[in-house]
Amino acid sequence: MIDTSAARSPGRLPASAARRLERYAERLDEYEKGLVASRGDGGISGEEKLREHLGNLFGSVNGYTGRPTDSELRRMQDLGAELAEGEAQFAELTSESELSRMQRDLERAELEPLKVMTWEEWEAKREAGG
Repeated sequence: MIDTSAARSPGRLPASAARRLERYAERLDEYEKGLVASRGDGGISGEEKLREHLGNLFGSVNGYTGRPTDSELRRMQDLGAELAEGEAQFAELTSESELSRMQRDLERAELEPLKVMTWEEWEAKREAGG
C-alpha cells in the first residue's frame, strides 16, 4: 500500500491539495477493502474478500491428498483473474501520473512525499495496528 500518514497535515496544504490527497486516501481505502475483510476488530465477522477466498481454496486443496477437484481448479482460475484485476488497480493507483501532482503539492508544503511501502513495511504497520 501507500503510506499517506506523513502527508495528512491539512493545515499545511492548500485546500485543493488537501481535498485531492483526501480523495486519494479514500480510493486507497476502498481498494484495500475490496481485497481483505475489514469489518470487526480481528474477530470472526463472516466477511470474506479475495484474501480469505484464496486462503480457503488453499486450505481445501492442501487438506486433501488427492488431486484438486474441477470446481477447485475453476475457482483457482476465477481467483487468479480477481488477483490480476487487483494488481492492475494497484498499478493504476501507484502510477506516476496518479501520484505526481500530489507529490508536487506535498513538496511545496515541505511535507514528506507519499511512499509505496515495501511488503515488510506494510506488514510491520499492520502488526502494529496501524
